[in-house]
Amino acid sequence: PAKLGGRPFHSLSLGETWASLLALYNPGVWDVHEQRILYPTPRPHFLAGHPRGLGQSFSPFAGTVDVADRLGMLSKHPKFSIQVEENGEPIIETIPFFYIGDLLLYLEDEIGAFVVNWTVKDDETAFRRRQFDSSGRACIAEDNEGVINRHRLEEVYYADAGVRTQRISKEQIDLNLRCNLRDLFLAHSVCVFIDAESREEVNEFFCSAVGSGVPGNQLCREVESSFGVTGHEAAVLLKQAVWQRRVRVDLFSPFHVNEPLYPEREDALVRYANWF
Repeated sequence: PAKLGGRPFHSLSLGETWASLLALYNPGVWDVHEQRILYPTPRPHFLAGHPRGLGQSFSPFAGTVDVADRLGMLSKHPKFSIQVEENGEPIIETIPFFYIGDLLLYLEDEIGAFVVNWTVKDDETAFRRRQFDSSGRACIAEDNEGVINRHRLEEVYYADAGVRTQRISKEQIDLNLRCNLRDLFLAHSVCVFIDAESREEVNEFFCSAVGSGVPGNQLCREVESSFGVTGHEAAVLLKQAVWQRRVRVDLFSPFHVNEPLYPEREDALVRYANWF
């Protein structure tokens, strides 16, 4: 993602991919941490001392060991053993191991910087039931106390620091929206050599064509002849303008460059506003 400096970004499921694309599409999101460690021991809030959080007060994290103790599930906390020396003699010491979350979103609004934790599953039942056992076989579809407590621990861990946890399932994200966002994302950081003034003119041209019924590829041919770019580059400019929300089209129906630019019926960031 260009927003994250072009670093590699890893999602471990299709659900995480769709959720990540929606998060990156939001201009209010300025960073996303994927596969974020839940620390066993106390530590400061992620925004404590951060330039975007100057003048704000942030509560610290108590740690998952403390949370597990409060919830009466300390014996279930993951741990591992290491060999150390004490007075020259080898002994085995037990160390708490960490849980891993899915997506941590860093946002900023008129009040200031804040963080939201997204935990993502393929469907809502996965927040209550085991999908597979240790051998990889599908489990019986019934609520599992261990799964429920694991998600409860994560929510309390973040709540200690004033961070809200949002449960998200893949099925909640509209199919057309997620397919469109993926297509736009694949073009969002492609380099097109065009000056800022010309790019702004291109964006205004595309904006004026929304709802006109003129197919996007015809609009791209006009951009190609007027601004000295290739037809492919013109299509990239269109997709980048939509990704940047400079050109607003309907993302809840298939968006294809060879079809007209249909006006936005509903803003995706309004439909999913509660998630942010």
